[in-house]
Amino acid sequence: MSIKKAGVILALVVIGALVSSSLTLLLVPEQKVVEEEIPPVQLKEDLDFLIKSIEEIHPNPYAYASEEEFDEMKNG
Repeated sequence: MSIKKAGVILALVVIGALVSSSLTLLLVPEQKVVEEEIPPVQLKEDLDFLIKSIEEIHPNPYAYASEEEFDEMKNG
Protein backbone atom coordinates (compact mmCIF):
# COMPACT_ATOMS: atom_id res chain seq x y z
CA MET A 1 0.00 0.00 0.00
CA SER A 2 1.42 3.36 -0.95
CA ILE A 3 1.84 6.21 1.49
CA LYS A 4 -0.59 8.34 -0.54
CA LYS A 5 -3.29 5.63 -0.38
CA ALA A 6 -2.72 5.16 3.39
CA GLY A 7 -3.10 8.93 3.89
CA VAL A 8 -6.39 8.96 1.98
CA ILE A 9 -7.72 6.02 4.02
CA LEU A 10 -6.69 7.72 7.27
CA ALA A 11 -8.39 10.95 6.19
CA LEU A 12 -11.59 9.05 5.35
CA VAL A 13 -11.55 7.30 8.74
CA VAL A 14 -11.11 10.62 10.55
CA ILE A 15 -13.88 12.27 8.53
CA GLY A 16 -16.15 9.27 9.17
CA ALA A 17 -15.50 9.48 12.90
CA LEU A 18 -16.27 13.21 12.94
CA VAL A 19 -19.49 12.74 10.99
CA SER A 20 -20.57 9.87 13.26
CA SER A 21 -19.87 11.94 16.36
CA SER A 22 -21.79 14.90 14.99
CA LEU A 23 -24.80 12.76 14.09
CA THR A 24 -24.76 11.12 17.52
CA LEU A 25 -24.89 14.53 19.19
CA LEU A 26 -27.92 15.44 17.10
CA LEU A 27 -29.74 12.31 18.20
CA VAL A 28 -29.21 12.84 21.95
CA PRO A 29 -32.33 14.52 23.35
CA GLU A 30 -31.85 17.81 25.13
CA GLN A 31 -32.45 17.56 28.85
CA LYS A 32 -34.51 20.35 30.30
CA VAL A 33 -33.76 21.68 33.76
CA VAL A 34 -36.88 22.12 35.80
CA GLU A 35 -36.44 24.73 38.46
CA GLU A 36 -38.65 23.69 41.30
CA GLU A 37 -39.00 25.91 44.34
CA ILE A 38 -38.42 23.99 47.55
CA PRO A 39 -40.67 25.07 50.42
CA PRO A 40 -38.83 26.61 53.41
CA VAL A 41 -40.23 23.92 55.71
CA GLN A 42 -38.61 21.20 53.58
CA LEU A 43 -35.29 23.08 53.54
CA LYS A 44 -35.36 23.34 57.35
CA GLU A 45 -36.11 19.61 57.67
CA ASP A 46 -33.24 18.78 55.30
CA LEU A 47 -30.83 20.99 57.26
CA ASP A 48 -31.91 19.46 60.57
CA PHE A 49 -31.39 15.96 59.14
CA LEU A 50 -27.92 16.90 57.87
CA ILE A 51 -26.88 18.38 61.22
CA LYS A 52 -28.19 15.36 63.13
CA SER A 53 -26.32 13.00 60.78
CA ILE A 54 -23.07 14.93 61.19
CA GLU A 55 -23.42 14.94 64.98
CA GLU A 56 -23.99 11.16 65.00
CA ILE A 57 -21.26 10.21 62.52
CA HIS A 58 -18.47 12.81 62.73
CA PRO A 59 -15.86 12.11 65.43
CA ASN A 60 -15.53 15.81 66.36
CA PRO A 61 -18.21 17.95 64.69
CA TYR A 62 -17.48 21.01 66.82
CA ALA A 63 -13.71 21.12 66.37
CA TYR A 64 -13.67 24.60 64.82
CA ALA A 65 -16.83 26.13 66.28
CA SER A 66 -18.55 25.36 69.55
CA GLU A 67 -22.03 23.90 69.48
CA GLU A 68 -23.38 27.24 70.71
CA GLU A 69 -21.61 29.17 67.93
CA PHE A 70 -22.90 26.70 65.38
CA ASP A 71 -26.46 27.01 66.70
CA GLU A 72 -26.21 30.81 66.41
CA MET A 73 -25.13 30.51 62.77
CA LYS A 74 -27.84 27.93 62.05
CA ASN A 75 -30.60 30.02 63.62
CA GLY A 76 -29.25 33.41 62.55
